Amino acid sequence: MHDFEKVAADPRFSFLGNVDVGNDITVPELQRYYNAIVVAAGASDDRKLNIPGEDELTGVLAARSFVNWYNGHPSFRNLHVPLDCDTAFVVGQGNVAVDCARILTKTRDELAATDISQHALDALAASGIKTVYLVGRRGSAQAAFTMKELREITKLPHTDCIVDPDELAQSMNDASAEEIQSSRPQRRIHELLSTIP
Repeated sequence: MHDFEKVAADPRFSFLGNVDVGNDITVPELQRYYNAIVVAAGASDDRKLNIPGEDELTGVLAARSFVNWYNGHPSFRNLHVPLDCDTAFVVGQGNVAVDCARILTKTRDELAATDISQHALDALAASGIKTVYLVGRRGSAQAAFTMKELREITKLPHTDCIVDPDELAQSMNDASAEEIQSSRPQRRIHELLSTIP
C-alpha cells in the first residue's frame, strides 16, 4: 500500500474510478488524450481448481473474495471467513496467494499499521489460526510470486517459514532446472526457498 500512496502523491497521477470503458468513454476517445493506454483491470472472475467440494464445502473461499473482504469492499463485508480454526490452507503460487497467507499470519499490531478494514482487523485479531500452509501444484521454477513478496513473508516477526527440502527437490526435474538457470528472478526465488529451514 505504501507504493500506491507514493504514486498517488505524485502530481502527475490522477485516479478516475467507476469508469466503464466502452460505455462512459470509448477507447478512441482515450487515444485522443493519451499516448499510451494500459489495461490493468485484474481478474474479473475466480479461477476454479475443479476439485470436489470447491463450491459446496464450508470454509472454502476464493482468494478474490477474501481479499475484497479484508480490503473493505462493501459487497464482501458480511462474507463468512472461518477464522475459528487453527490451520489455514492457501492454494496458489502467485502474489495474491502470498498476500493471503501474510494477512493470516500477521498480528493485530502488524495489521493495524496497514489500511485493512476495521471489520477484518477485528476478525483477524480474534482468529485462532496458528498455522498457514501455502501450497502450489508445481515447483519453485514455476512460482509466479515475486522475490519481494516472498522475502516479506519470510521476515515477519512471530512467523516461522518452513520449506520442506524433499518437496523442493522433488519439484526439480530437468525442465525446471533449465527454467531456473535461464531466469534470474526464478533462480533467486529458488535460492531463497532453498535456504529456508
